[in-house]
Formats: sequence, C-alpha cells, structure tokens
Amino acid sequence: MAEVKNAFIKSKMNKDLDDRLIPSGEYRDALNIQVSKSEASDVGALENVLGNSFNAKTDFGTIVSAGGEVVGANLDGGQGYSIASNVTTTVSPSGGSGVLVNIEAVNGGQITTYSLASAGYGYSVGDVITIDGGAGNATLTVTSISSLKCIGFFVDEFKNNVYSFFTNYTDTSSSNDIAYSPNAKNFIFVHNLGTLDTRVLVRGAFLNFSTTSPIIGVNLLEELLFFTDNRNQPRKINVSLANPVANSITPTYYVSEDQISVAKYNPYECIRVVKASTQASAVVRSTFLTAASSTKVLAVDNSTDVAVGNGVTGTGVKTGTVVESIDGSNITVNKVQDLASNATIDFVGLETSMYDASTAILPDGGSALTNGAVPPLTTTFPIDNVTGTISVGATVSGAGVVTGTTVLSYTAPNLEVSTAQNLRSNVVLTFGTLNPYYDSTFGGDPDFLEDKFVRFSYRFQFDDGENSIFAPFTQPCFIPKQDGYFINDDEKQTFSSTVVQFMENKVTRINLQVPLPSSGSDLQSNTSPFKITAIDILYKESDGLAVQVVETIPIDLAFSAATGDNNIYEYVYESTKPFKTLPSKELIRVYDKIPVRAFSQEVISNRVVYGNFQDKHTPPDFIDYQVAASEKYAKNNAFSSKVVVEYPSSTVKQNRNYQVGIVLSDKFGRQSSTILSNNDSPLTGLGFGSSTVFSSYQTEANTPPAEWAGDSLKVLFNDTIISNRNLLTGVPGLYNNDTTSPLYNPLGWYSYKIVVQQKEQDYYNVYNAGAMKGSPADVTKNLNTSYISLVNDNINKVPRDLSEVGPLQKQFRSSVRLIGRVENTAYETVAVGNQQFYPGRLTDTTSSIEDLRSLFDVDELISPSTVIVPVTDPKNAYFPFYKSESDPLIAQITTTREFGLVNTPSSATPPIYAAIENLTIFETEPDLSRLDFYFETSTSGLISELNLAVAEDIGGAYGFNDFVFTQNEGMPLGETVTNDFVPLNVAAAPITNSTVTLVSVQDTTGNDRTGEWILVENTNSNPKSYKLNIAAAVDGSGYVDGYQYFGPNANTNESYVFTFSVIDTTDPLNPSTARTLEAAGALTNVAPSITGGDQTISKTSGETGTIVTLAGLNGANVSGGQQTLNLTWSIVSGNVNNVAYPNGIFTLNSNTGVLANQDNSASGVYILVVDLTDAGGSVVQATITIIFGNAPVPGRFVVPEATAGAFSGSEGSLLTYYFTDPSNSSGFSNLDGIGHAIGGATGDGYRQPLTFTPTSTTQTQSGVICPSLSPGQGYNYSKEYKGDWFVANNNAAFYVAISNTTYGSTQNTFTSASVEWRNKNFNNNQWVNAKDINGKVANYGATLNANNTQTIIKYVSVAGQDLGKITTSTGLKDWRFGVESTQATTAGYRIFAFNGTQDGYTEGEYRVTLGNFTGSGFGYNPSSPCNTDSSLNTSKNSLQMGDASYGGPNQSGSYTYKVSQDNVNANCTVIYDTRGTFYAREFIAKYVTQLYTDQAMTIKATFATQVVRKFRIDAVNQEGYTDGQYLAEFSTTGLRETASVGCY
Repeated sequence: MAEVKNAFIKSKMNKDLDDRLIPSGEYRDALNIQVSKSEASDVGALENVLGNSFNAKTDFGTIVSAGGEVVGANLDGGQGYSIASNVTTTVSPSGGSGVLVNIEAVNGGQITTYSLASAGYGYSVGDVITIDGGAGNATLTVTSISSLKCIGFFVDEFKNNVYSFFTNYTDTSSSNDIAYSPNAKNFIFVHNLGTLDTRVLVRGAFLNFSTTSPIIGVNLLEELLFFTDNRNQPRKINVSLANPVANSITPTYYVSEDQISVAKYNPYECIRVVKASTQASAVVRSTFLTAASSTKVLAVDNSTDVAVGNGVTGTGVKTGTVVESIDGSNITVNKVQDLASNATIDFVGLETSMYDASTAILPDGGSALTNGAVPPLTTTFPIDNVTGTISVGATVSGAGVVTGTTVLSYTAPNLEVSTAQNLRSNVVLTFGTLNPYYDSTFGGDPDFLEDKFVRFSYRFQFDDGENSIFAPFTQPCFIPKQDGYFINDDEKQTFSSTVVQFMENKVTRINLQVPLPSSGSDLQSNTSPFKITAIDILYKESDGLAVQVVETIPIDLAFSAATGDNNIYEYVYESTKPFKTLPSKELIRVYDKIPVRAFSQEVISNRVVYGNFQDKHTPPDFIDYQVAASEKYAKNNAFSSKVVVEYPSSTVKQNRNYQVGIVLSDKFGRQSSTILSNNDSPLTGLGFGSSTVFSSYQTEANTPPAEWAGDSLKVLFNDTIISNRNLLTGVPGLYNNDTTSPLYNPLGWYSYKIVVQQKEQDYYNVYNAGAMKGSPADVTKNLNTSYISLVNDNINKVPRDLSEVGPLQKQFRSSVRLIGRVENTAYETVAVGNQQFYPGRLTDTTSSIEDLRSLFDVDELISPSTVIVPVTDPKNAYFPFYKSESDPLIAQITTTREFGLVNTPSSATPPIYAAIENLTIFETEPDLSRLDFYFETSTSGLISELNLAVAEDIGGAYGFNDFVFTQNEGMPLGETVTNDFVPLNVAAAPITNSTVTLVSVQDTTGNDRTGEWILVENTNSNPKSYKLNIAAAVDGSGYVDGYQYFGPNANTNESYVFTFSVIDTTDPLNPSTARTLEAAGALTNVAPSITGGDQTISKTSGETGTIVTLAGLNGANVSGGQQTLNLTWSIVSGNVNNVAYPNGIFTLNSNTGVLANQDNSASGVYILVVDLTDAGGSVVQATITIIFGNAPVPGRFVVPEATAGAFSGSEGSLLTYYFTDPSNSSGFSNLDGIGHAIGGATGDGYRQPLTFTPTSTTQTQSGVICPSLSPGQGYNYSKEYKGDWFVANNNAAFYVAISNTTYGSTQNTFTSASVEWRNKNFNNNQWVNAKDINGKVANYGATLNANNTQTIIKYVSVAGQDLGKITTSTGLKDWRFGVESTQATTAGYRIFAFNGTQDGYTEGEYRVTLGNFTGSGFGYNPSSPCNTDSSLNTSKNSLQMGDASYGGPNQSGSYTYKVSQDNVNANCTVIYDTRGTFYAREFIAKYVTQLYTDQAMTIKATFATQVVRKFRIDAVNQEGYTDGQYLAEFSTTGLRETASVGCY
C-alpha cells in the first residue's frame, strides 16, 4: 500500500474549509499536539504535548521557614513572669517554631501585655504556644496565622525552570495608598523540574508583594526576568546572578529596590570643581582631635583662625569636607566622619579644581625684548619695548632663558637677573609669578580647551548592561587667560581688532569631583547596593549637541583603593579628546521612561513593552520659595555654596529676567514638571521676591568693579517640600528607604534640581576706541547723542537695516539697541582711560549709520584762511574719530544718559583736537527666545537634606508622633478615633506646648467632610496631646454628621485627608509661624453579622417553600440607619443537586435572605454554609442546619456526661434533673412528691432528702447524705432544675443513658436510675415511670426473661468482649442496674429515648434520677451503708442526656447496620446471615425506623418478605445485649413495624 505523509509545516488549524479542500500543511482538529520545529527531515511532524505531573516534593514554605506565622492569639497570662524581651516558646502540638515573645507588662506575675518579637512559622490555628520562664506556664492559643501564597509564576520551557512569586502578606488598605509591611515574607523562587533544585532568587520585605496584587506580567528575556504587579514599579532580576548556589535559600545579590528596578538609579548630583587646596600656603590651622568623631562634629585642640568655608584635610577625612559652623572648639562640618581621637587634621582654604597646568609663568608682570644679543655668562643686559611692570623677584621666561631665572633689579634699560644667560637679540622676555600648578610632565594638549566652553557630567553603567541617565552637567569649565584682566596694551588691541584676544580658556587640567551614591569600596564590593560596574565621564561643548565620553572608569579594586570610604571619586581630566560620541537617542533621554506602575507587560520583538501604565508622578502645585539675584556669597558665608571659588569667572548676566523653578525626581529619575512658587512677597533688605526675578545692572552703590565677585541667583526656601502619597491622584509622597518602617516608600520624591528660564539669549559686546558725546563741532549741543566708529567686526554686531534701500542710499538705520557698559574718560590711550558705566534699565537707539564723510562735512576751513584742513589733521574737529582717515562707518546713538567724551579742543590757536582712543564697550540688546523651556543648572540635592535645613531654620511643627486613625463604621458618636498625637519639631522631638486647629477634612473625591470630626486637646498632658472624636452635630435634616458607613465606594469616599494648622507655643512670647500639616486616615470595615448565627431549622419531610428568612447587619452603627444596606447572601456549600435541580434544591435570595426548598422529596439533614458579604467585601458565615424529619430537641435536654459514683471527692453521689411545666404554679412545691420510681430502702441505692427540693428561686440543691463519714467520703446529692418541660414536636426525642463501670474482678456494683413523667392533668399530677418512644416503660434494671424468675443480660467490658452477666442478687428491680465483675474492668450501658408523648398527652414534666452508687465491697450497701473502700476509688457510674435523633457520633449523618437476610422469622438463639450492609439515621439501634442501602440514605432497603429480623449497629455494642443484637419485624421496604427486643 502507498504510504501517505502529511507534514503540517504551516502549523495552522483550519475549521473553515471542507475536509476535501484543506491545503497541505494544515489540519482540521488537534488535541494535545504541537508541530515539530526540528531542522531535520521530520520538520512539521506532529508531536504529543506532555501533560503536567504533580510534584509533591516541593513545599516552598517549609524550604524558607515561612508561612504559618502567628498573626493573632489568645493569652492565658500564667504566673511567675517578669518583663523581658525575646522570650522563647514551645508549641503543642509540635509543628510551628520560632515565636519569640516580648513580655511588656505583668500583674502579680501574670502576663497582661505582650508583643511578638518574632512571629515564627509553621503554626496552625489552635496551636497552644507555651511561653517559657514562668512558674505557671502562660500560653498563647493561636487564633489566626499567615500563609505563604503564590501570586504569580513563569515557566521557562527551554531550561525546565519554574519561577514563582510568594508572599504571606495581604494588604487590606484603601485604594488611595499602599500599606507596606516590614514583617512580610516575600520570595522569588526558581524550581527546576528535572533536578528538583529549588533556590530562592530574591527574598525580603522590600519586594512589597501582596496577595491582593498578583504578578500580572512575567517575561524572561535571555537571563533577565521582568515582572510587574501594578503595585510596585516594574522590576527585573538576572536569574543567573541572583543566586548561583544550588538549593540555596539565602540569596545576597539582590537586597534592595535599587537593584531590581527596571528604572535605574538616577545620579542626581552634579560634578563639583572645588576642593581643599593642596598648597602649603593654604593651611589655616593644623591641629588634632581631642575626641573620636563619628558625627559631623569635630572636637579640636585649637580652632584659632578656622573659619566657615575652610576645607578639612587629613588621613581619614572624607573628601569634600568643609566647615559649616564653629562653636568654640567644636567644629561642625558637612560630612559625617569616622576619626579616632588625636587624629591630625588641617583646616585649609578652598580652591577651584580647574587649573592651568601647562603654563610655567603667570602673566601678572610685563614683557620686553632683548636689545641685542646677550653673550654667554652675562647676568646684566639691556632690554627695550618694555610693557607692564618688571618687579624684583619676578620669574623670567622666554626662548633660551635658563629655567628658574628671576629678576634681581631693573634700571632702564638694564636688567639684572639671577642666572647667567646666553640669548639672541629680540628675544621676547616675560616677567611674572611662577605658576604653582604648573606640571612639567603635563601630558595633555594645552591648546585643546583654549577655544571651548566645555561642561562635564557622568553616568553609571550597571551589571546588566544598562546605563543611567546623565547627571546634571557642570557649568562651563572656563577661566579666561589673565583671569579676565586687561593688562599691558590689551585694551588698545581690543578696540583696534574688536576682539578680546585673551578671552580664551586657560584651563588645561580639571580635577573633577564625581559624587558617588555610596563609598567607593561599597560600590566595588560583591554586595554593592547599586550594581554599578563602571562610570562614564561625559563631555559636551557649548556650541555642540553631541555628548561624548572622555573615559570609562571601571569599578574595580583600583577604583576602590582610590576612593576608599569616600563618596567622591576624583577624576583628573587633562585636555584629552573624547574617545566616542554617544548616539543621539541618549541626548534626549532626560529621564527613564519606565512606568511608575504597569498593569500589563509583554515582550515584543525582543523588547519589553508595558501597557495600561502610570508614567509619571503628580507634583506639588507649588513650593514656597523666593528668588534673588545678587552678588555671590563669600566663601565664608554660611549660606555660600562655594561657587565663588568653584567658578571664579562666572556670573549671572545682568539686565535679564530669570524664572527659577524646581524639578523633583524620584530615585530612578522620573522627573516632575517645573514647579513654581506661590510666594511673591519680597523680604525686606534681602532682595528675595517671587520665582521670577529681574537682575538689574550694577549701580554706583554696588561693590566696586575691581572687587565684584560676580552675581548669582539665590533660592530661599520658606517651607519644606511636602508630598503625601495618594495613589488615586498619583502623588508619590516623599522618599523613605527604611525597609523596617511601615512608611517605606522607595518611589517618593527623592531629589530636586534648580532650573532656570531665561529668554534673553544671544547678544554681542561692541568694543570701540571710545565714544564721542555731543556734536563734534559744537560741544554744547546734542549731549544725549553719542558717536562711535564701526570697524572690523563691529560692523556686523551693529548692522545696518538693508531690507529696503536704494542704490545710492548712504544713511541707514539699525534695529540693534545698545547699552553702555564701559565709558571712556580720557582722550589719548592711557593706562586708566575708562570706567564702569551704569546704564539703568533703558537702552539706547542707533538712530543712523553712515560713513564719516556722509554724516559730516569733514573738510573744514580754518577761518579766515581758505585752506582746507584734512581729517587726518588734529586741527580738524573730526580727527578724533577712530580711523577717521579711512572714512569709517559712524553709528549715531541716541542715549538715555550721556555717554562718552565731548570733543573738547585745546586752547591753542587754531585749536587742536585729541584722538579718542580708550576702550569703550557697548552691549547689544539680546535676542528674545520664543521657546518656553528651562535650563538645567548645576544646583541639585536631596529633598531630605533640604527639608532638614529648612526646618532647622524656620522651626515649628513638621509632623505628628502617633497619628493613627482607627475609626470603623460601627463606632458611636463621640468615640475617639485616633491615638493621642503630639506635634513634632524637625528633630522629631515632641513640642511641649502647641495650638492645633482642625482646618479641614476632605475625602479623595474632594468632598468636604470637616464637620464629621472634632479635635479634642488634652491640656493636662505634657507635652500637650490631641485626639479626634466623632462629631455628634445634627443638621436641619436630622442627619448625624459623625456616623460613617463603609459602602461600595468606601475605599475612595471614606479615605480622608485631615489638614491641621499647628503653632509651636512653647515660647509664648515667640510663637512659631503656623504650619499646615496633613494626616491621612481611612474608615475600616466591620465584618457583617448574621442575626441568630448558626441555626437549626426543622421541617417536615418534603416541605417546600420558604425555610427561613435570614437577617443580618453590615457592621455600621445601628443608630446611623445604614446597617442593612448592600448586603449580599449566598450559599457556599451544602446545596444538594439532583436531576430536577442541577443547581441545587435550595435557593437563597441574594438581597432578601429568603432561603427556600424546591424539592418535595427532601428528607433528612442538610447542612448549608451561607455567606453574608458586605459592601467592603468582608464575609461572615453561618451554618444553617435544615432537618427534614425529626425535629431537634431543645438544648436544655442535652446534658454532658455527669459522673455520680467516682470516688474522687463525691463518691456515690445522687443526681436528679427536673424539667417542669412553666404554667404549673405548684410544680416546684411537688418536685419530690411521693411515688419515686426508685425505692427508698437502705439497699435500694436511692436516698434523697425530701426536704431539700429546687425552687423557682433556688434552682439547685446539694448536700451530704452520710455526714458520719469524713469530708470528701460521704455520699452527696445534687438536684437541679434544668428548665421547661418537653413538648412533642415533629418526632423530636431525647435520650437518657446510664453506664456502670467496675474496676476489680471480684466486685459487684449497682446503679439505680429512673426517668419519670407526669402531667398536671393525669393521675393527680403524680410521677409515673416514663415511656420511651416505642411506648414501653423505660426500666433501667435488668431485662426479665419469659418466666420472670431470672434476670440475665449480657454485658461487655471496656475491650468489647462478652464477659459476664447482670445479676439481681437482691431481687427484681426495674430501676436497678447491677454489674457482677469477673474481669479487671467491666462496664454496662443502658439507654432510652423519650418524646414527651405518654398516655394520650403530648407534653409532660420529666424527673431524671441517677441513684447512689453501691457495691459489694464499698460504699452504700445493704449490710453496711455509707462505708467506703478507697482501693476501688475509680469505679463509677454516670448519666448522659442528648438528642436521640442527632446526638450520635456522626451527628446528622448515617450509621451502618447489619441485618439478617433470611426470609424467616429470626430469634436470638439461631445464627443468621448478617453480612448485608444497611444504613439508618438512628444511632440508638433499638429505635431504628427505616433501613437504606446507600450511605446517603436515598434508596430504601427491600426485602422479599415481612418477617422478624435480627439486626445490630456496627458502631457500638449497645446495652450489653449479645453481640449488640435486637429483634424486630421489618416490612418489605425496610420499615421497622414492631418494637425492638434485645437478645440476651
């Protein structure tokens, strides 16, 4: 036969086409298959998909000793304890371990208050934990435990690994917050299905898992496991690094949120370029510590000359340490130290770490040329063309000059130097100071930075190949040559070239102080908190977009050695070119775009994609700060940021508007939008205004220009940055990294940075040879008009408007407005020929630009001569214009203030005009940008440090110590709903006295809820404390404000923000400013309750319709009127279904609580568990027992076993119980009337004092029958009124059982017992023997045989063996139950059931008696009453009462019976086949009614004939009959037709 193969290469199921049309490679249907991906010939073949197998070997909770932690327990305080911590415990039954107890309070040795130092693990509800150490052991009975629950998993099919996420924590907080548990047990496991290797990859409370937030998305990308739960930020771990040790449960690689977040740590802090000076001359004071320091305070031996702003150096001193304040010999610095006593430290000056390391001589002197060659060995030689100054001691440099040569003297033209020279003629000599930072081994390019404004930053590389975002860039690292000073003839060169030639960068080496998130040694260690593997040093030029990498620094041993315990790494940049340029996508990555929370995650094309996410935090609406623009603070000013040292040549540009904003960021770089201030009130004298400030030009009143250090923007924070976490609004709160605190918040606002918007951008400086003020020919006219020559580049800086001009046009206007900055004050070029000009806020207008000859008639006649004076002649009034001979362009400027020199001629005849040739500077009005963006500055920091500094300055309250909101919906009006709380200052210390006002209360939907609480102050407490009570005010509609209800939207509607105004009045003469504090609280739900709880309901068999209408309450206070709202009923279990009712025979209306039966064949007992759920999701359960058939008996007829005869202090006691007619007023007076069923003779075993009978007021009587015996040995009696009589009800019946147990093989014991009945309308209200439910008199004595001559009945021992007989050695007694012992232990048992029906009555009173216990060798007997035998003190008799229908061991279940199968009448002497198994409801064999063949008792037994059958119950040999067997006639349908007779 031909072989047909079909390869299913398309791997496609096709159910659309006809079978005949399905293309090759597709298939119609498949189950549990996969298409082979093989590259061999079987590609496309179908393969079986293997199913799952149960792995019972892995119990994750046991592996990590988690799960079963004790959550709640009931305390029994014990005795002999004292207050102690971490007390050990033992548990019974064993299983749990590890609970440690803190005993917090005791009373007389009894524990009254405790807490769990450790919740242990492995416990079960009901476990009893014994607290060690007491005389009488105190115990904790476990009432609730936590369990370790899997909340997510991922299967790696390639490596056969299962990754699972476990927690034991359930967050029940409202939807507007996340409640973190520092005690939670959270784990990430990996389990290999092949090797069974199970290890913990990550563990710790910081994982912040909750059973209410399952892991929504899990993906494995190569070795990176990504996961998200919409509770925390998206995370990832490297599964190969997390825990490489097989079967290890103690991972150490990932221990914090910083290490597992997908978003990486944000380097928030800028590189600094300031450090303590290394120059010996910088040392202010060298001293030593007089005490060890582990804080910021240094106790020194001598603080003389030490000033704020000094740097601190020495072995072990942290890099970057600066003096912040001085208090005698105690000096506070900016960093925590770890220094030993006697450590030597130096206080030194600070310096910028931008150096000129390539220039040997500083240009602070002059220059000259050698006048002729200098022969060898010459120390004195002539020089000429001297500029500047030549000072004794100045260092001489130049081509061929011997290194180290200095000036000894200079008397023109001869120069004497310290070292003999040999120089050529016209060698340029430079005179100046030796550069202390010169490095002859400098290996960089000294010209590389000369024409650049460069800025530096850094970023981190992490262990999985990610990079952080960029840290803020530095300011331009630029210091001009000559430090920006004009020297020698620089001014002349400037106005002639219009370029400042020396305005080039002199910096060639920069010691970059790179901040680290922890010490260098920590970063390098295996337990690095950030997993940083390298640092990129970044470089950016001011006129370029590219960001380049200068060098990548590995975090290795060398790095650790270089940094040690410092959190600053010093990188020395030496003017080297970057080695790579970063891609453009890195430039715009200002923050990591990883969501704050994500509801979905998937891998698409090898990329992780998030969906339904929150991508940013909600920032504060404003921050209270003010801004000023003024001169930089001196370095010794307490407010100085040392920028005056760090960037000595930088300044904020004047005549500009600056808007200063704050950008907040979490630790992972998610930034806020720019936040502005709401404060615009200026502070007197300090110049602080709103967030927008105008920096004006200097005035004459300001610092003289030569001393001016430059301006800076300053930000004054008037209040702390506040943020209260609210998930609904996206507010993250403030960062808290304490994983042991419930306030842990890794995603809160962490850092801040200052940003500035400044829209006045590009401008030019116009360098001129001087300005002429007024008319050139008439010095008295037009003094508000100035003229300048435009040469070289100035022609472009002040351009002519050429958009609409004619071909012959020579006069132009200019749109450029000018501002005078430096004004010429002298005519000819002199050393000091100009001064600072103070223009105010107004600008000057360039009214016209044209060449000199067009603007003026420059060819003047000298009267009365007709000779023309050329412009090159000083006698010409236009000669003073710079380069007048070249007919330059002249700008005519209309000034707001007079600027320049008037063209004043000399007094000679004809007058002579001086050339105007001293440097003048105009500034062009800047271009205005239309872009609305902010520039990042180099100022940033931690919010925690900023808040602390602000709080220390302004004082007042900053929080509450114990604001815990505890209100639940069930609380009444006036109830206290918080702990006593106290305002705290910034140091978290209680404020002694305060004034607190409740300003407002708002729920998260914005509703005002203020009137619902009142603030109560406790003036007697110290410090003064406060609390909130529920308000009791009633409005016009009668609504009571304070009642709360946990409704369907309570997580939103009933979460509150309480706003308080707090004033520190500790100093009543100087109270603090009122501060606004917020505290949050949320209403908690009270579990609902079911009215009546567990219920038992009796119905006739097959009764349909309403069984009961269940009622419940939701937990709200009943006085609020909302206690029945939003309740939902449901059946949890027990609802029986059948063909007719597949969904169950019972229905429960979810709203009304009506429970109904639909099945008219319902019979027997049904146990339903119902749930009542409230709006908050809390559930309460109740068990509803529905009995179709016999009704249950009232609880008063259920009496546990009562021992009457044990010789343990009450030997031989008499017990009598009474159940009386409540309507029979004479009933109590006749309870012990005559005619007791038990005789009263000495040997009858019944001795009751008729004079002591229970009454309506004294319902129990007790006493001693044999007072002659010693105390504790006499026969006692106890007679108790148990309640109302028994009324027949739907076959309800109670049983009375007695037992007789004899210990001793030669003892005969006797128990007397009776049950009596009476009715006030029968037999003159006299007691008679009660009849059982079969209508037979209940005789507890021996059963008589046919001829009444012998009373033999079998009995059983405790072991269940047939051992002897019941004897009647003293005669026949219906009530006497005797046991003749032939074994060490012998027991007998008698039981009867009663239903209140007797002699035609359906109700009756009952008297139940257990007589005195007697025996042949002890106690009360005929020959020697009231004697005792202490050797037999364990023999006993007892009495027990209960429900005859449901009081058996299976309660409402079925019982197994054996019944003879022979279809002839049975008797007790013949053995019949009893192998058939049947079932019945009755546990008392002789009262069995109906036999069934199935355990559910739905199939009635069937027999061929109706005959007497022998039967017995399997559960127990009742009453001691032979094999527990009875005889009764059963119908063909298994119904008992006659009374049962015992076999004996």
